[in-house]
Amino acid sequence: MHDFGSIDYEAAQAAGRREPSQFQEAVIADLEDQWAASYRRAWPGSEIVTMNQGDVHFLFDAAPEIASAQCARTIAAFGKVNGLRSVRDVAYQAGFPLKVNAKQAFDRGHMMPHSAGGQFGPNIYAQDRALNRGLSAQGRRYRALERKALSISSGIFFCHLRYSDETDIPTWVDLGLVSTATLESDTFLNRMDLLVGSDFNPLELSDAGLTSILDVLTRGQFGDLGEETARFYLQENGAFPVSLGDSGMPRSNARQDLDMVALVEGELVAFEVKTTYLDKRAGTLTSQGNLYCPPRRRKGTRLDRSPSFAQGSSNYVAQRVESIVTVDGTLECRLIAVDLRGLKLQEFNLNGAGKSLGPKSGLVDCRGFVLRAMAEIVGHRGHL
Repeated sequence: MHDFGSIDYEAAQAAGRREPSQFQEAVIADLEDQWAASYRRAWPGSEIVTMNQGDVHFLFDAAPEIASAQCARTIAAFGKVNGLRSVRDVAYQAGFPLKVNAKQAFDRGHMMPHSAGGQFGPNIYAQDRALNRGLSAQGRRYRALERKALSISSGIFFCHLRYSDETDIPTWVDLGLVSTATLESDTFLNRMDLLVGSDFNPLELSDAGLTSILDVLTRGQFGDLGEETARFYLQENGAFPVSLGDSGMPRSNARQDLDMVALVEGELVAFEVKTTYLDKRAGTLTSQGNLYCPPRRRKGTRLDRSPSFAQGSSNYVAQRVESIVTVDGTLECRLIAVDLRGLKLQEFNLNGAGKSLGPKSGLVDCRGFVLRAMAEIVGHRGHL
Protein backbone atom coordinates (compact mmCIF):
# COMPACT_ATOMS: atom_id res chain seq x y z
CA MET A 1 0.00 0.00 0.00
CA HIS A 2 1.30 3.45 -0.95
CA ASP A 3 2.77 5.47 1.92
CA PHE A 4 0.69 8.56 1.19
CA GLY A 5 2.04 12.06 1.97
CA SER A 6 5.20 10.98 3.77
CA ILE A 7 7.30 13.67 5.47
CA ASP A 8 11.09 14.14 5.36
CA TYR A 9 11.84 14.16 9.08
CA GLU A 10 15.60 14.07 8.45
CA ALA A 11 15.30 17.39 6.60
CA ALA A 12 13.38 18.86 9.54
CA GLN A 13 16.10 17.73 11.95
CA ALA A 14 18.75 19.24 9.66
CA ALA A 15 16.88 22.56 9.76
CA GLY A 16 17.05 22.47 13.55
CA ARG A 17 20.77 21.73 13.57
CA ARG A 18 21.41 24.83 11.48
CA GLU A 19 19.99 26.82 14.40
CA PRO A 20 21.05 24.82 17.48
CA SER A 21 20.02 27.53 19.94
CA GLN A 22 16.49 27.44 18.45
CA PHE A 23 16.42 23.74 17.56
CA GLN A 24 12.82 23.00 18.54
CA GLU A 25 11.39 26.13 16.95
CA ALA A 26 13.25 25.51 13.67
CA VAL A 27 12.20 21.86 13.51
CA ILE A 28 8.53 22.61 14.15
CA ALA A 29 8.53 25.47 11.61
CA ASP A 30 9.97 23.14 8.97
CA LEU A 31 7.45 20.42 9.86
CA GLU A 32 4.51 22.84 9.67
CA ASP A 33 5.61 23.83 6.15
CA GLN A 34 5.99 20.19 5.11
CA TRP A 35 2.67 19.10 6.64
CA ALA A 36 0.78 21.89 4.85
CA ALA A 37 2.59 21.48 1.52
CA SER A 38 2.18 17.70 1.33
CA TYR A 39 -1.51 17.99 2.22
CA ARG A 40 -2.16 20.68 -0.41
CA ARG A 41 -0.45 18.57 -3.07
CA ALA A 42 -2.78 15.68 -2.31
CA TRP A 43 -5.92 17.78 -1.70
CA PRO A 44 -5.76 20.98 -3.84
CA GLY A 45 -9.22 22.12 -2.72
CA SER A 46 -8.24 22.24 0.95
CA GLU A 47 -8.62 25.27 3.19
CA ILE A 48 -5.90 24.92 5.82
CA VAL A 49 -6.32 26.98 8.98
CA THR A 50 -4.41 27.06 12.25
CA MET A 51 -6.03 27.02 15.68
CA ASN A 52 -5.10 26.65 19.31
CA GLN A 53 -6.75 24.64 22.06
CA GLY A 54 -5.05 25.39 25.34
CA ASP A 55 -1.34 24.86 24.72
CA VAL A 56 -1.92 22.60 21.70
CA HIS A 57 -1.63 23.95 18.15
CA PHE A 58 -3.51 22.46 15.21
CA LEU A 59 -3.40 22.47 11.42
CA PHE A 60 -6.94 21.85 10.22
CA ASP A 61 -8.59 21.47 6.84
CA ALA A 62 -11.83 23.44 7.04
CA ALA A 63 -12.95 22.53 3.50
CA PRO A 64 -16.78 22.64 3.61
CA GLU A 65 -18.41 19.28 2.97
CA ILE A 66 -21.19 20.98 0.98
CA ALA A 67 -18.77 21.98 -1.77
CA SER A 68 -16.80 18.74 -1.71
CA ALA A 69 -17.03 15.13 -0.64
CA GLN A 70 -13.88 15.75 1.34
CA CYS A 71 -14.42 15.90 5.11
CA ALA A 72 -13.21 18.68 7.35
CA ARG A 73 -10.38 17.08 9.34
CA THR A 74 -7.28 17.68 11.42
CA ILE A 75 -3.91 17.45 9.69
CA ALA A 76 -1.47 17.84 12.59
CA ALA A 77 -1.23 18.76 16.27
CA PHE A 78 1.75 19.71 18.40
CA GLY A 79 2.52 21.21 21.77
CA LYS A 80 4.96 21.28 24.65
CA VAL A 81 4.60 18.52 27.19
CA ASN A 82 3.77 20.34 30.42
CA GLY A 83 2.38 17.49 32.50
CA LEU A 84 -0.95 19.29 32.93
CA ARG A 85 -4.03 17.16 32.53
CA SER A 86 -7.02 18.79 30.86
CA VAL A 87 -10.48 18.36 32.31
CA ARG A 88 -11.94 15.27 30.64
CA ASP A 89 -15.25 16.12 28.98
CA VAL A 90 -16.88 12.71 29.27
CA ALA A 91 -20.14 13.80 27.63
CA TYR A 92 -18.34 15.21 24.59
CA GLN A 93 -16.18 12.14 24.12
CA ALA A 94 -19.18 9.83 24.46
CA GLY A 95 -20.96 11.84 21.78
CA PHE A 96 -18.11 11.65 19.29
CA PRO A 97 -19.34 9.17 16.63
CA LEU A 98 -17.46 5.91 16.41
CA LYS A 99 -16.68 4.77 12.90
CA VAL A 100 -18.20 1.52 11.66
CA ASN A 101 -15.98 -0.78 9.66
CA ALA A 102 -16.50 -4.52 9.32
CA LYS A 103 -12.75 -5.13 8.95
CA GLN A 104 -11.49 -3.36 12.08
CA ALA A 105 -12.54 -1.67 15.30
CA PHE A 106 -11.92 2.02 16.04
CA ASP A 107 -11.55 4.01 19.24
CA ARG A 108 -11.89 7.73 19.91
CA GLY A 109 -8.17 8.43 19.67
CA HIS A 110 -6.40 11.55 20.93
CA MET A 111 -3.68 13.20 18.84
CA MET A 112 -2.27 14.86 21.94
CA PRO A 113 -2.86 12.55 24.92
CA HIS A 114 -5.17 13.66 27.72
CA SER A 115 -2.24 13.44 30.17
CA ALA A 116 -0.38 16.07 28.11
CA GLY A 117 -3.22 18.56 27.98
CA GLY A 118 -4.98 17.16 24.93
CA GLN A 119 -8.68 17.96 24.83
CA PHE A 120 -11.47 17.24 22.31
CA GLY A 121 -12.83 18.66 19.05
CA PRO A 122 -9.95 18.70 16.54
CA ASN A 123 -7.84 16.56 18.87
CA ILE A 124 -10.03 13.46 18.44
CA TYR A 125 -9.93 11.12 15.46
CA ALA A 126 -10.97 7.56 14.60
CA GLN A 127 -7.99 5.47 15.72
CA ASP A 128 -7.46 1.76 15.15
CA ARG A 129 -8.27 0.05 18.44
CA ALA A 130 -5.20 -2.20 18.48
CA LEU A 131 -2.99 0.83 17.84
CA ASN A 132 -4.66 2.96 20.50
CA ARG A 133 -4.60 0.26 23.18
CA GLY A 134 -1.17 -1.19 22.44
CA LEU A 135 -2.61 -4.57 21.40
CA SER A 136 -0.36 -5.02 18.37
CA ALA A 137 3.38 -4.76 17.81
CA GLN A 138 3.01 -1.28 16.32
CA GLY A 139 0.58 -0.40 19.12
CA ARG A 140 3.27 -1.20 21.66
CA ARG A 141 5.71 1.08 19.83
CA TYR A 142 3.09 3.81 19.72
CA ARG A 143 2.44 3.63 23.45
CA ALA A 144 6.18 3.50 24.22
CA LEU A 145 6.89 6.63 22.17
CA GLU A 146 3.95 8.39 23.79
CA ARG A 147 5.20 7.49 27.28
CA LYS A 148 8.70 8.65 26.40
CA ALA A 149 7.36 12.00 25.18
CA LEU A 150 5.40 12.51 28.40
CA SER A 151 8.53 11.84 30.45
CA ILE A 152 10.49 14.72 28.88
CA SER A 153 9.13 17.98 30.25
CA SER A 154 11.03 20.15 27.76
CA GLY A 155 9.93 18.18 24.71
CA ILE A 156 7.47 19.07 21.97
CA PHE A 157 5.13 16.24 21.09
CA PHE A 158 3.47 16.07 17.65
CA CYS A 159 0.97 13.93 15.77
CA HIS A 160 0.52 14.12 12.00
CA LEU A 161 -2.44 12.42 10.29
CA ARG A 162 -2.19 11.34 6.65
CA TYR A 163 -5.25 10.53 4.55
CA SER A 164 -5.65 8.52 1.35
CA ASP A 165 -9.34 9.25 0.71
CA GLU A 166 -11.95 11.93 1.41
CA THR A 167 -12.99 10.50 4.79
CA ASP A 168 -11.86 11.78 8.18
CA ILE A 169 -10.22 8.43 9.03
CA PRO A 170 -6.44 8.77 8.54
CA THR A 171 -4.51 5.99 6.84
CA TRP A 172 -1.20 6.74 8.53
CA VAL A 173 -0.30 8.38 11.84
CA ASP A 174 3.11 9.97 12.37
CA LEU A 175 4.01 10.41 16.01
CA GLY A 176 7.10 12.28 17.16
CA LEU A 177 9.06 13.99 19.88
CA VAL A 178 11.31 17.02 19.45
CA SER A 179 13.72 17.46 22.34
CA THR A 180 16.14 20.37 22.63
CA ALA A 181 18.62 18.64 20.29
CA THR A 182 17.00 15.64 18.56
CA LEU A 183 13.92 14.61 16.58
CA GLU A 184 12.45 11.13 17.03
CA SER A 185 9.48 9.89 15.02
CA ASP A 186 7.68 6.74 13.93
CA THR A 187 4.88 5.95 11.48
CA PHE A 188 1.86 3.76 12.23
CA LEU A 189 -0.82 2.25 10.02
CA ASN A 190 -4.38 3.22 11.02
CA ARG A 191 -6.37 1.64 8.16
CA MET A 192 -6.15 -2.15 8.24
CA ASP A 193 -9.05 -2.26 5.78
CA LEU A 194 -6.88 -0.65 3.12
CA LEU A 195 -3.89 -2.90 3.83
CA VAL A 196 -6.07 -5.98 3.28
CA GLY A 197 -8.26 -4.64 0.48
CA SER A 198 -10.22 -6.32 -2.29
CA ASP A 199 -7.06 -6.89 -4.34
CA PHE A 200 -5.12 -8.38 -1.42
CA ASN A 201 -3.26 -11.55 -2.42
CA PRO A 202 -1.20 -12.99 0.46
CA LEU A 203 0.59 -15.43 -1.84
CA GLU A 204 2.30 -12.47 -3.54
CA LEU A 205 3.50 -10.76 -0.35
CA SER A 206 7.13 -9.72 -0.09
CA ASP A 207 8.98 -10.16 3.20
CA ALA A 208 8.43 -6.46 3.94
CA GLY A 209 4.74 -6.75 3.08
CA LEU A 210 4.31 -9.75 5.38
CA THR A 211 6.06 -7.92 8.22
CA SER A 212 3.80 -4.87 7.76
CA ILE A 213 0.74 -7.08 8.22
CA LEU A 214 2.08 -9.00 11.22
CA ASP A 215 2.95 -5.64 12.80
CA VAL A 216 -0.73 -4.66 13.12
CA LEU A 217 -2.29 -7.95 14.27
CA THR A 218 -3.51 -8.68 17.80
CA ARG A 219 -2.97 -11.83 19.88
CA GLY A 220 -6.37 -13.18 18.85
CA GLN A 221 -5.55 -12.73 15.18
CA PHE A 222 -2.14 -14.36 15.69
CA GLY A 223 -3.85 -17.32 17.32
CA ASP A 224 -6.18 -17.82 14.37
CA LEU A 225 -3.33 -17.43 11.90
CA GLY A 226 -1.18 -19.91 13.82
CA GLU A 227 -3.91 -22.56 13.86
CA GLU A 228 -4.49 -22.27 10.12
CA THR A 229 -0.73 -22.37 9.54
CA ALA A 230 -0.49 -25.58 11.58
CA ARG A 231 -3.36 -27.09 9.59
CA PHE A 232 -1.61 -26.51 6.26
CA TYR A 233 1.61 -27.93 7.71
CA LEU A 234 -0.15 -31.12 8.86
CA GLN A 235 -1.95 -31.54 5.55
CA GLU A 236 1.34 -31.13 3.70
CA ASN A 237 2.69 -33.98 5.78
CA GLY A 238 -0.19 -36.38 5.12
CA ALA A 239 -2.40 -35.71 8.15
CA PHE A 240 -6.16 -35.23 7.79
CA PRO A 241 -7.77 -32.64 10.11
CA VAL A 242 -11.00 -33.89 11.67
CA SER A 243 -11.81 -30.86 13.83
CA LEU A 244 -10.51 -27.30 13.81
CA GLY A 245 -11.20 -25.18 16.89
CA ASP A 246 -14.62 -23.52 16.74
CA SER A 247 -15.70 -25.29 13.57
CA GLY A 248 -16.32 -28.70 15.08
CA MET A 249 -16.20 -28.34 18.85
CA PRO A 250 -18.51 -25.68 20.34
CA ARG A 251 -17.05 -23.63 23.17
CA SER A 252 -19.27 -23.63 26.25
CA ASN A 253 -19.06 -23.27 30.03
CA ALA A 254 -15.71 -21.46 29.76
CA ARG A 255 -14.20 -24.57 28.16
CA GLN A 256 -11.25 -24.01 25.86
CA ASP A 257 -11.54 -26.61 23.13
CA LEU A 258 -8.65 -28.34 21.44
CA ASP A 259 -7.18 -26.40 18.55
CA MET A 260 -7.14 -29.40 16.26
CA VAL A 261 -7.82 -33.13 16.04
CA ALA A 262 -6.33 -34.93 13.05
CA LEU A 263 -5.81 -38.40 11.63
CA VAL A 264 -2.08 -39.10 11.53
CA GLU A 265 -1.09 -42.44 9.97
CA GLY A 266 -4.53 -43.82 10.79
CA GLU A 267 -4.51 -42.69 14.43
CA LEU A 268 -6.37 -39.77 15.99
CA VAL A 269 -4.01 -37.18 17.47
CA ALA A 270 -4.99 -34.01 19.32
CA PHE A 271 -2.96 -30.84 18.75
CA GLU A 272 -2.54 -27.69 20.77
CA VAL A 273 -1.19 -24.79 18.70
CA LYS A 274 0.80 -22.00 20.38
CA THR A 275 1.62 -18.95 18.29
CA THR A 276 4.24 -16.36 19.19
CA TYR A 277 5.05 -12.95 17.74
CA LEU A 278 4.66 -10.38 20.51
CA ASP A 279 6.44 -12.55 23.09
CA LYS A 280 10.01 -11.82 24.19
CA ARG A 281 11.27 -15.19 22.93
CA ALA A 282 9.68 -14.82 19.49
CA GLY A 283 12.29 -15.15 16.76
CA THR A 284 14.86 -16.83 19.04
CA LEU A 285 16.04 -20.43 19.46
CA THR A 286 17.25 -22.52 22.35
CA SER A 287 20.93 -23.48 22.68
CA GLN A 288 19.99 -26.77 20.97
CA GLY A 289 18.62 -24.90 17.97
CA ASN A 290 14.93 -25.55 18.71
CA LEU A 291 11.97 -23.26 19.23
CA TYR A 292 11.04 -22.64 22.84
CA CYS A 293 8.11 -24.87 23.77
CA PRO A 294 5.40 -22.43 24.88
CA PRO A 295 3.77 -23.10 28.27
CA ARG A 296 0.31 -24.63 28.53
CA ARG A 297 -2.46 -23.26 30.71
CA ARG A 298 -2.68 -24.75 34.18
CA LYS A 299 -5.89 -26.24 35.45
CA GLY A 300 -8.36 -23.73 36.81
CA THR A 301 -11.93 -23.35 37.95
CA ARG A 302 -14.55 -24.26 35.36
CA LEU A 303 -17.94 -22.56 35.31
CA ASP A 304 -19.73 -25.90 34.81
CA ARG A 305 -17.94 -27.30 37.91
CA SER A 306 -16.56 -30.22 35.93
CA PRO A 307 -13.04 -31.40 36.83
CA SER A 308 -10.31 -29.16 35.47
CA PHE A 309 -7.08 -30.51 33.99
CA ALA A 310 -3.80 -29.05 32.75
CA GLN A 311 -3.88 -28.14 29.06
CA GLY A 312 -2.54 -30.92 26.83
CA SER A 313 -2.90 -33.65 29.47
CA SER A 314 -4.65 -36.95 28.71
CA ASN A 315 -7.65 -36.02 30.87
CA TYR A 316 -7.84 -32.59 29.28
CA VAL A 317 -7.96 -34.14 25.81
CA ALA A 318 -10.48 -36.84 26.76
CA GLN A 319 -12.78 -34.25 28.34
CA ARG A 320 -12.90 -32.30 25.07
CA VAL A 321 -13.30 -35.06 22.50
CA GLU A 322 -15.90 -37.18 24.31
CA SER A 323 -18.78 -35.18 22.84
CA ILE A 324 -17.76 -35.74 19.20
CA VAL A 325 -15.95 -39.07 19.01
CA THR A 326 -15.53 -42.28 20.99
CA VAL A 327 -11.90 -43.10 21.65
CA ASP A 328 -10.58 -46.44 22.85
CA GLY A 329 -7.69 -45.83 25.21
CA THR A 330 -5.72 -42.60 25.51
CA LEU A 331 -5.61 -40.03 22.73
CA GLU A 332 -2.11 -38.70 22.05
CA CYS A 333 -1.66 -34.94 22.30
CA ARG A 334 1.10 -32.92 20.66
CA LEU A 335 1.95 -29.25 20.64
CA ILE A 336 2.77 -27.25 17.52
CA ALA A 337 4.75 -24.08 18.16
CA VAL A 338 4.36 -21.45 15.41
CA ASP A 339 6.88 -18.61 15.60
CA LEU A 340 5.56 -15.90 13.28
CA ARG A 341 8.51 -13.60 13.92
CA GLY A 342 11.08 -16.17 12.84
CA LEU A 343 8.59 -17.87 10.46
CA LYS A 344 9.46 -21.28 11.92
CA LEU A 345 7.30 -24.14 13.16
CA GLN A 346 8.07 -27.18 15.30
CA GLU A 347 6.15 -30.11 16.80
CA PHE A 348 6.61 -31.18 20.43
CA ASN A 349 5.58 -34.39 22.20
CA LEU A 350 3.52 -34.05 25.39
CA ASN A 351 3.21 -36.63 28.16
CA GLY A 352 0.01 -37.61 29.94
CA ALA A 353 0.34 -34.65 32.29
CA GLY A 354 0.63 -32.18 29.40
CA LYS A 355 4.35 -31.53 29.92
CA SER A 356 6.81 -31.36 27.04
CA LEU A 357 8.89 -34.43 26.23
CA GLY A 358 10.96 -32.48 23.73
CA PRO A 359 10.76 -31.87 19.96
CA LYS A 360 9.07 -34.42 17.72
CA SER A 361 10.18 -32.66 14.54
CA GLY A 362 12.98 -30.42 13.44
CA LEU A 363 12.54 -26.75 12.60
CA VAL A 364 10.23 -26.18 9.64
CA ASP A 365 10.19 -23.02 7.51
CA CYS A 366 6.51 -22.05 7.66
CA ARG A 367 6.40 -18.87 5.54
CA GLY A 368 4.49 -20.60 2.75
CA PHE A 369 2.01 -22.09 5.22
CA VAL A 370 1.49 -18.65 6.80
CA LEU A 371 0.67 -17.06 3.44
CA ARG A 372 -1.76 -19.86 2.59
CA ALA A 373 -3.34 -19.45 6.04
CA MET A 374 -3.80 -15.71 5.45
CA ALA A 375 -5.47 -16.40 2.12
CA GLU A 376 -7.79 -18.93 3.77
CA ILE A 377 -8.82 -16.55 6.57
CA VAL A 378 -9.33 -13.53 4.29
CA GLY A 379 -11.29 -15.65 1.84
CA HIS A 380 -13.58 -16.81 4.64
CA ARG A 381 -13.98 -13.58 6.67
CA GLY A 382 -13.05 -10.87 4.20
CA HIS A 383 -10.40 -9.67 6.65
CA LEU A 384 -7.77 -11.00 9.06
